[in-house]
Amino acid sequence: MRTDTIFIYLPFLKTQFLSFHRILTYLEQYSLEIMVNRKFFSIKAITLATFVGGPLATAYMVKKNYEAMLQPEKARNSLIIGVGATTLIIIFLFLTPEHIIDKIPNIVLPILYAMAAYFLVEEIQGANIKVHEENGGEFYSNWHAVGVAVIATLIFAAALAISVFAFDGLSSNQVHQEFESTPAYEMKIAEFVENENEVLAVFDDM
Repeated sequence: MRTDTIFIYLPFLKTQFLSFHRILTYLEQYSLEIMVNRKFFSIKAITLATFVGGPLATAYMVKKNYEAMLQPEKARNSLIIGVGATTLIIIFLFLTPEHIIDKIPNIVLPILYAMAAYFLVEEIQGANIKVHEENGGEFYSNWHAVGVAVIATLIFAAALAISVFAFDGLSSNQVHQEFESTPAYEMKIAEFVENENEVLAVFDDM
């Protein structure tokens, strides 16, 4: 391509570049306006709710923040990770011997949850939350966060109770099956059947 031809296209390329830049600027401002008009959970509120409600509360509030940022895929993934973390905690509680669980102060796990939530949210959403605040955006109240935490706690308690009942049921069935296979069990069944036959014979003679 000749040099003079390139110079002919330069004004056109400059115009296209400026148009593209204006579009990007408009989209950025539009996204910012949407973010400002939506409520966020602050890092403080998320940390507080996590202390009370655990990872499930964290996941929900991180999800709501991502939705306010117009990032639905990250919102969905955060909730999935929260459910997975809650499941792992339940498994940990089941697999850890009771005498070890008793030695762990009740305050330790909530503090660990809250610290992890603080650093995580600061890392993945801190910059967006700061921009939202600097532009006068609204935030959910701490009471709203506490309400989320209470609901998350109830869900966790229900999941834990269901897991306990399911585990006890499986254990009972296993013990029953093991007991059924023993000679002692077969002997007791034979004695029971014999006694039943004797009782029925007495009724027949009456």
